[in-house]
Amino acid sequence: MSRVEHIRRDLEDYRAAQFITGALQDISAMRMQATRKEFEKNIGFFKDMQQLYRIVKAYAVRTIPRGKSPKSRKTHLYVAITSNKHFYGTLNRDIIFSLLEKLPDAKGKDCLIVGETGWQYIKDTEHEGRCKRILFKDDMPTTQESDALLQRLNGFERVFVFYPKFVNPFRQDVTMVDITETPDLETEKKVSVDYILEPDIPALLTFFETAVRSMLFGHVMLESELARSAARLMKMRNAQERARELATERQARLHKEIGSLADMQLLETFAGYTQWKK
Repeated sequence: MSRVEHIRRDLEDYRAAQFITGALQDISAMRMQATRKEFEKNIGFFKDMQQLYRIVKAYAVRTIPRGKSPKSRKTHLYVAITSNKHFYGTLNRDIIFSLLEKLPDAKGKDCLIVGETGWQYIKDTEHEGRCKRILFKDDMPTTQESDALLQRLNGFERVFVFYPKFVNPFRQDVTMVDITETPDLETEKKVSVDYILEPDIPALLTFFETAVRSMLFGHVMLESELARSAARLMKMRNAQERARELATERQARLHKEIGSLADMQLLETFAGYTQWKK
């Protein structure tokens, strides 16, 4: 294959990549807008429920005598929320690295990896044996998948979830949240014990640890989807810009090669004409 044909094929590939990344960018933008609208619509409600859950949990810790807790539980579980897909930049890797920073000092504590890409980072490390993997059919779980996961979380006293937090369309951070809303000592001190609660606190706590925790977990998954959509949007935008730069460079190189080829043909013509005159 001549150099000109090779450059032409490269140029076609880069233009195709530019078109595909542009289409994926548009899809990511529409998906992010829809998810963000749903997220912002419910964020106030979720924060209120989270605060109420925190109060009930702190009140229960102070009023229920030790040893009479409804369930005997293990200590801590660390959960990493990652994606089954790629094209999210370093987001999935950063979540796993944040998890690994906690695990060395978490002796006797288990971890759960949600998503295929997260498991790819954790396997073949010293922590593989203590971590379990769970895969959803898609990144956003169905109701049945969420219920099955929450059932696995019920056996632990505290559950720390690492997930991508949406800051703005250009920035996503990794954050950790305790979805059990277990209060610290300062929170316990601030909670008054003069409340009259119906039904009694053990029954109320059971309700919050099922229905309300399910809503809070759904909020975490929704924000994770929003952050991933934003990350993919930026990744596709950068890829499209890179493809555009490479296409422009190949276009210039193609013109140069065609010009060089034309000059060579012209020189051969003059050389042949000179030989013919002799």
